[in-house]
Amino acid sequence: MSNFNFINTDFPELYTDAIEAEKLVFISPTSTAVFCRSTFENGVNWLYDHDAKLVRPWRSDLSTLMHEPSFSLLFNRALFAELNLIRKTGNTAAHGTKISEQDALACLKYLFRFLRFLAIYYGKKTPESQVFDEALIPKAHGPATGQQQDLQKLIADLEHKNLAFREAEQTQSRLAKENSTLKAQLEQQRVDIAARRAKREKSVDMSTAIPLLVSEAETRRRYIDLSLKESGWNVLREGREMEYEVTGMPLSTNPSGLGYVDYVLWGDNGLPLAVVEAK
Repeated sequence: MSNFNFINTDFPELYTDAIEAEKLVFISPTSTAVFCRSTFENGVNWLYDHDAKLVRPWRSDLSTLMHEPSFSLLFNRALFAELNLIRKTGNTAAHGTKISEQDALACLKYLFRFLRFLAIYYGKKTPESQVFDEALIPKAHGPATGQQQDLQKLIADLEHKNLAFREAEQTQSRLAKENSTLKAQLEQQRVDIAARRAKREKSVDMSTAIPLLVSEAETRRRYIDLSLKESGWNVLREGREMEYEVTGMPLSTNPSGLGYVDYVLWGDNGLPLAVVEAK
């Protein structure tokens, strides 16, 4: 059993990589982050290929595809932030940074939400309601180092597979321009998808059909942590760079006068350079 069985019929390619991401959460969290990003990118490309309202931007990288206005408007603010974290965490993993189990698990939950969105609004059959079940994720047995995948080989294999898939899609698109029958079939497919999406938009409440699995506050913290690490702040210690205790808080709202700053960035001279509050 897998949390992703609901996409197996309509999106078999995405299902294959999603279950690999699920299997590795507690075995190789960094690999899970890479698989989550790859699966998400393939889902994004599927949307551009099949949703007639989406027009590909001038660049094909994932960030540009995500931030194209017609695409970003498909999602509410919370889900779009989660999708961006899948991208950013996957990029960080691919560049050799170790990903924690909790960050990998969060990415998997974000991916689950994205694929639920895809299946509910674009799948041929609306999937049944489902709650993400962490018990379905395999547990690591013994030290993870003995089961760690060759990350660079994993990345190379995924890139090769995804490139082949994209080339096949592009070949089909090119053939459609030359073959009137195939062109008509693809156009009818887009019409059917558009009608299905419009119908389900009226009948499905996204907030209840795809509920939050990670709180917005936790997602916001992860986003800030990752952004700081991308900027070179690789060491974030509890009580120093994070949750730093301060005094002098208003006694009217805090009788002890103590408070905590979400993030403090320190200079080499031991003085604070910046204070970051997560809002």
